[in-house]
Amino acid sequence: MLRRGGRAFRLASVKDNWHAQLNPLAAPLPQPMFCVSEPLIAHKKPELRILLYTLRQYAAGYNSSVAAMQMKVCCSSPASICYWFIVSLAAWAVLAAIGGFWQPLHASSAATCLLAMAVGCFANALKNRTYHCMLTGPLFLIAAILLLSSNLTHVKPSLIWTCVVVGTGIAFFLEWRYGRRLSATTSNS
Repeated sequence: MLRRGGRAFRLASVKDNWHAQLNPLAAPLPQPMFCVSEPLIAHKKPELRILLYTLRQYAAGYNSSVAAMQMKVCCSSPASICYWFIVSLAAWAVLAAIGGFWQPLHASSAATCLLAMAVGCFANALKNRTYHCMLTGPLFLIAAILLLSSNLTHVKPSLIWTCVVVGTGIAFFLEWRYGRRLSATTSNS
């Protein structure tokens, strides 16, 4: 325990709180007492410098083991497809409700469906790191924007749909190729 100006600062409480955040079953621990003057004298004591660094990392939500891991993409699975479908369906319901007030986004609009599919792909790319969703999410979003503004841009919807179908096919082909290469490297290791 360190004492500065009559205020106590327990080093163990920071460590306990750090590990309690990683364990969802742990009861919340009391926050450590922190004297405002501690950062001003941290340069004099190395243990305070380490402690302040740890506090700053904790406050930023930084976890060294998570940062050390590489972000990997993966291929489609039944769970990721189900997740995409549920998120897309929820996004479609919200967009269809908006379509009640703004006609271009009515429930059966192609732009509404493409926007919902783009939301599903972005969510799936963030959560499951599906390879093809990282490619088709922006593709669906751009196609929806072009369909919404086709009167202004004079782009034919048939050209937009051709690009969507070809782009989606290419994305799935690249995912299939990536999956084969990934499985070949893991089997060789």
